[in-house]
Amino acid sequence: MNNYAIDTAARFGDIPFVEFTKDLVTGVFDSLVEAHVLQMEEYATFVNSLTQDLSTYINNTQDGVTFDQISDFVLNYELPTVNNSDLTTVLGQLQAPTGSPTPANPDPSQPATTDTWWGGLINGLAPAVSQA
Repeated sequence: MNNYAIDTAARFGDIPFVEFTKDLVTGVFDSLVEAHVLQMEEYATFVNSLTQDLSTYINNTQDGVTFDQISDFVLNYELPTVNNSDLTTVLGQLQAPTGSPTPANPDPSQPATTDTWWGGLINGLAPAVSQA
């Protein structure tokens, strides 16, 4: 008969299982939270950049693109064409919205609803965007 299982069970107290498990769970949690915070900060920076007007955005470009280069690109860009029958088909498939629209709530003392993912995102980003 093999006593390997009995020997292993007898040495179980020598293995720092509790500390290992605690450190593993804590390390994984901390790294996930850190990654999430970094993503939210980057997203807040992105959202903040969307609120700039075009001239401010162009002046803040870091890759040396001039206003004239952007203007030339926009003016010379050829948009794709859509034939009328395809456009009529697509527009015919649109449906009217159901229900009444939800009004915006600009009062910062009343946070967004948390029953949707975007409500949680708005509440999470609001402090970062208001400080920027």
